[in-house]
Amino acid sequence: VLRLGNARARDRSMNRRALVLLTITAMSWGASFALIKFALAELEPSVVMAARCVIGILVLWPFVLVQRGRTAANVEHDVSRPGDHGALLLNGVMTGVPFFLVAWGVQSVDSGIAGVINASVPVWAALLAIRLDPGAPVTRRTLAGVGVGFAGVFMLFALRGALEGRAAVHGLAACCAAAFICAISGIFVRRRLAHRASSVVASWSVTWGAVVLLIGTVGAWPHHIPSGSVVIATVVLGIVGTGIGMLAYYELLAVAGAARASLVTYLLPPLAIVWGVLLLGERIRIDEVLAMLLILAGVWLGSGSARASAVDHV
Repeated sequence: VLRLGNARARDRSMNRRALVLLTITAMSWGASFALIKFALAELEPSVVMAARCVIGILVLWPFVLVQRGRTAANVEHDVSRPGDHGALLLNGVMTGVPFFLVAWGVQSVDSGIAGVINASVPVWAALLAIRLDPGAPVTRRTLAGVGVGFAGVFMLFALRGALEGRAAVHGLAACCAAAFICAISGIFVRRRLAHRASSVVASWSVTWGAVVLLIGTVGAWPHHIPSGSVVIATVVLGIVGTGIGMLAYYELLAVAGAARASLVTYLLPPLAIVWGVLLLGERIRIDEVLAMLLILAGVWLGSGSARASAVDHV
């Protein structure tokens, strides 16, 4: 009886911890889109995202070093193999480029819409798996999920393009391209870097992503010191949206498993919309809500539970 009681107490404690971690992850990633758009009022996209990555590194690498300092029983398994450096560099490129594309895209679309488009990553992954993973079963449900998910994306393109013009279409296209690259990155990590600790992969990916973005900042740095509010938004984006958000997600994976951690995919779009309203005064549009519902329905149908890694989220 005592053992059963202790086991139940541990389960309740883990459930509460998982709920806290899920909330932190979803809230931090959901707010990232609004913080990006806010910072873009005074800074170029490459500068905002390079700063985000550099600041995020200052959170991620100390965590990795602390992990390595623990006893072997408590450290996430991490094995280095030949070719890892090149794979980590390539994945860093696939981290930095989507970051830039999202920042470039939200210059002409609402941050909430960018968050909705980002939720299509698992739909892209399901589509890519049909081609890249011969062993993956292609069922009617998978195909239906891909179709429903992309129906939501196309609806946004059609309505936003009709109402807001070519600039909105270009912004949506940039966000879609970012989601597509993130899906490729997720597949690449699972194939080439699954033997590495996820926190190490994320740290190297953000590090190399920072290098890529810093190269892109040549000639883009402002000629004046940005306002304090923009500096604060950028710092919060790096610390919370990149560092703490990723670390919370990895801890959630360890505590609750991939299936429950995948709930982030469903929570992120509505939270992105809400943050856009609260921080930027954006309006909640019927088309983005309908698109969100279609995309999330596509995720549910096409992938069951969206088992995306943290690098799948911008």
